[in-house]
Amino acid sequence: ALVVKYDAASGNNCLPVHEDFSAVTLNVALSEPAVDFDGGGTWFQYSGETVVARKGEVLMHAGGIPHCGVPVSRGARYQLVLFLLSTEHPDIAGRLKAIGAAAGAKAQVMNISIHPS
Repeated sequence: ALVVKYDAASGNNCLPVHEDFSAVTLNVALSEPAVDFDGGGTWFQYSGETVVARKGEVLMHAGGIPHCGVPVSRGARYQLVLFLLSTEHPDIAGRLKAIGAAAGAKAQVMNISIHPS
């Protein structure tokens, strides 16, 4: 796990297209869009969609799917990133990537929010 900071002022405002080494990646949003930062989000190459998670929301995706951190234009965006691995199924990342590539532009991004009451 690690905390990532995208900061408009420092020039470390984005992350280029990459694939994670994990089977599944969880991104926990620690900052609120339009309050703490502008711009930002996670862009997915196969679907072409950008997801901007609100503070407390979790974005989950197959680690092998190409994606990037969209530039932050104001403020700072923080994320807690967790990488899930499988020793029993080491090939799962490749299989999930193939499913994402096959879905391509037909893929739909689902945003599920769980907020404590």
